[in-house]
Amino acid sequence: MKDGEVIRSRILVMEGIVIVLSILLAFAIDAYWEERQEASSTRQSIEVVRLDLIDALEQLDELDQFSGEIARASVEAARAGGIGACCSRGPSTDRVARTAEQHPQNHAPSTLATRIFLAQEIWRK
Repeated sequence: MKDGEVIRSRILVMEGIVIVLSILLAFAIDAYWEERQEASSTRQSIEVVRLDLIDALEQLDELDQFSGEIARASVEAARAGGIGACCSRGPSTDRVARTAEQHPQNHAPSTLATRIFLAQEIWRK
């Protein structure tokens, strides 16, 4: 091989290496950009879920207040004698009362059914 051909071969090899490196760099940049967009999308999704959870908690608080009002109204109606025979005591209500006494942490007055049950129990006493 002549010196001119060796130099030309080296230039071609260098150009090939530069082309391969530029393609690899382009792939790396593309992957980085795609990952960045995915992370942004994930952050947006998490923010939407966070806002939905905050909204749901506010609605639960409203429902809890509402169920408390219903329980108070039920107690008042029961004390006034307005509930009547619908609150008769039976084996199922006795079983629920025993369970509530044995496991009070599972029967906290945070649900409408439990509040009504407690109102009925107060009325019966």
